Amino acid sequence: MEKGINAAILNQFGIAPKDLRTYSPLALAYIGDGIYDLIIRSLVMGEGNASANRLHRQTSRLVKAETQAKLIELLRSELSEEEEAVYRRGRNAKSPTMAKHATMSEYRRATGFEALMGYLYLKDDFFRILELVKLGLARLKETPDWPMAKKQPAAEHEPKGKKQPKASGNEPQIVQQAQVAENEPQIVQQPEVAENEPQIGQQAEAKDSIQHN
Repeated sequence: MEKGINAAILNQFGIAPKDLRTYSPLALAYIGDGIYDLIIRSLVMGEGNASANRLHRQTSRLVKAETQAKLIELLRSELSEEEEAVYRRGRNAKSPTMAKHATMSEYRRATGFEALMGYLYLKDDFFRILELVKLGLARLKETPDWPMAKKQPAAEHEPKGKKQPKASGNEPQIVQQAQVAENEPQIVQQPEVAENEPQIGQQAEAKDSIQHN
C-alpha cells in the first residue's frame, strides 16, 4: 500500500505513528491549519510567478478563518459520520486564542474545519483532503462570498452629486470684484458747482469794485 505524506515523513525519521484517538481537537487543528495552508499556497503558486507580497495577499484571503468557516458550511452535506464527528469536536473545543478578523462563530467553525483537515492528514487520506478542498472552493466560487473576486473601486459606488456649472470667461466674478473693491481707495467726490454761481474769488473781486466806485 502506498504511504501518505505523513507516513512517509515519520518513516523517514524513524517515528512510529500514534493512535489518532489520542490527539486533542486543537492538536488536530494545529496540523490541519498547516496542511490546508500548504494546499492553498500550492494553488496560488500554480497560477504563475508573482511578487511575494501578492502571493501572500492571495493566500491570506483563502486561509483566513472567515473563508474556512464558509467552506465547511458548504461541505457539511458531503461529510461522513466520522468526519462530521471530528468537525464537531474541533468546533466545540475551547481555544485560548481567537482570530483578529473573525467572529467567535466563524473562528469555532474554522477550528472544526482545520481539525478535520488534520485528522485526514494523520490518517494518511490526503486524497480525501484534496477532494473536499476542491469541492468547497468550487462551491464558494459560485457565491457572492468568493474572496478572490475583484472589487470595484470605491469611487464607482459613491453617489454622484450635482456638478456646479463652470463660470465662462465672460461672466463677472463676484467674489473677485468684492475683493478688489475692498482694496480700492475710496475717492470722495466734491459737490459740483452751478454754472451761474459765482466762485469765491470772483465774489471778492466784485465786492472791491463796488467799494471803489
